[in-house]
Amino acid sequence: MAGGAAGDGDPPYPSSRTGADRPRSCRGCGGPDSLLSRVHTGTLDYAAWLTAPAALAYQRRIDRAARAARLRALRDRWVARARQVPGITVLTPDDPALHGAITSFRIDGVTSAQGNAELAKRLLDRHRVFTVHRTGPAKGACIRVTPALFTSMAEVDRLAAALPDLVASFLLAPRRGERLAKDCVTPRSPA
Repeated sequence: MAGGAAGDGDPPYPSSRTGADRPRSCRGCGGPDSLLSRVHTGTLDYAAWLTAPAALAYQRRIDRAARAARLRALRDRWVARARQVPGITVLTPDDPALHGAITSFRIDGVTSAQGNAELAKRLLDRHRVFTVHRTGPAKGACIRVTPALFTSMAEVDRLAAALPDLVASFLLAPRRGERLAKDCVTPRSPA
């Protein structure tokens, strides 16, 4: 049987078919606005479900203030050094009331998603530092750093040490013949 629900005799149908022209067994189950497009119906990860109580109990044992202090120390350690690197703009304010551990930065003039994705890839490939590029902030995309409780001070030091190299490698890349996205740098206006 080629398509439709077993036994309904309908031929295969393209995903663009909607409403009444779909086989009865599938009417109302397609499209990006359908509830079924958002519900995971695969096999549940029972190991994760079974370990949730232990994970929550562990989190309760760690004092909330201690968690916040640890994450803030990790964040502040790399951000203090990043603010000293010419060409790096830290986008998250230093006021502790306005941030947790997550902080974003960008290389001056690099505002496209593609350019920031390339920078995040360079951090991972060259320095073993995992970050993600983010779109949506005012004035263009950026790179987000999210330390965890298990992140070591040595790891955030490695990130901070990589930033000058990241700026230099990105700015010098065209001279060395490396491939860069053609729209990853926003032209600077003359000062």
